[in-house]
Amino acid sequence: CEDAIYVELFGIKPKYRGRKYSYRIFNNLKKKFSNKPIYLNCFITLIDFYKKLGFIEINNYTDDGYFEMLLK
Repeated sequence: CEDAIYVELFGIKPKYRGRKYSYRIFNNLKKKFSNKPIYLNCFITLIDFYKKLGFIEINNYTDDGYFEMLLK
């Protein structure tokens, strides 16, 4: 889509977690696409994590517990 960025799948291997890679990746995406909103879907247990990165919860996506998040 030309009007927004959609992150389909995102994950960090366990041995690399805790090194702020997620923060760096999404910060760079935000800088590179500063004029576009960034969307992703995440499981309910990751909502707080993505909120720390600046995302906001915008929608309950599925009955399976996935939520749509937005980074402006």
